[in-house]
Amino acid sequence: MHSWKHRWNILISALLLSLITSIPAYGLEIAGDQSYPPYSFKANGKITGIYTDIIASAVTRMEQPATITFLPWKRGLSDLKNGKLSMLYPPYYRPKQRPYMAYSTAILEETLVIYCHRDLKLTDKQFPQDYNGLTFGQNSGFSSGPAVEAATRQGIIRLTEVNSTAANLKKLFNRRIDCYINDRLSIQYQLALMNKARPLSLSDIEETHILSREKGYLAFNKEAGNDVKRFIEQFNQVIATMKASGEIDAIVERYTRTSSAAK
Repeated sequence: MHSWKHRWNILISALLLSLITSIPAYGLEIAGDQSYPPYSFKANGKITGIYTDIIASAVTRMEQPATITFLPWKRGLSDLKNGKLSMLYPPYYRPKQRPYMAYSTAILEETLVIYCHRDLKLTDKQFPQDYNGLTFGQNSGFSSGPAVEAATRQGIIRLTEVNSTAANLKKLFNRRIDCYINDRLSIQYQLALMNKARPLSLSDIEETHILSREKGYLAFNKEAGNDVKRFIEQFNQVIATMKASGEIDAIVERYTRTSSAAK
C-alpha cells in the first residue's frame, strides 16, 4: 500500500513539473506597424523591417523577455492607449495628438516628404499655399504633422487615408489622389518592390517637398507598470550601444539597397 502511494506521489509530482515547465516565460508584448515597409511590415506571416530588426536585436540583450508581433497601425495606437499593449513602434513624437504616449530614446531619423504627379509642376513650391485644392493620401493612423493638420482643417487640402503605402501609391499612379505623404525611404522602397513586380512609369511622379525630419521611437503608455519602464530604461542603454558600434547603420544599409531602384 505504501509503495502504491509512493508511486502515485511520484506520478503527480512529475505531472505538475511538466505542466510548470510547459508554461512560457512571461514577457512584454511589443507590436510593430504591419504596413510600413521597409521600417516595420508583415511578410510571410511574420513581422520584419528596419525597426523590427533593431528592436529584436536589442531584446536579445535585455533581462526582461519580450515578444514582438504586428498590428494594423490604428489598432496598435488604440491598444496602447487603452492599456492592452505594452509597447508600440515606430510612432513619431506627437505629445499633443497622443498625450497618453511616452517614448524611448529616438531609434532612427526619417524624412517626411510629399510625392505628387509630375505634371502638377510643384517642385520647389511652398506648402500649403501652392497645393491649394489638391487631394492628399496618407496611411491610416499616420500623423503627418501640424502643418498638414492645419492645411486640412482650413480646407486648403483634402486628406484621405488607406491602410498601406502600396495602396496609396496605387491611388497616386491611378490619379485617385494628387499627392502622397510618407517617409522618403518608405516610398522609395515600396516603389522598388512594385516596379519589380510590374514595371511602373516612375517618371510620372516626383518628390516635391520635404515636410519635416522626424524620429521614430518605441512608445509606451504613461500609465504603464514598472516592468515596462524598467524595460525602456535598459532598452535606451542598448540602443545607445548599438548606435555607437555601427550596428544600426548596418541594419539600415541592408534595406536601403532595395530602394535604390526607385531613386
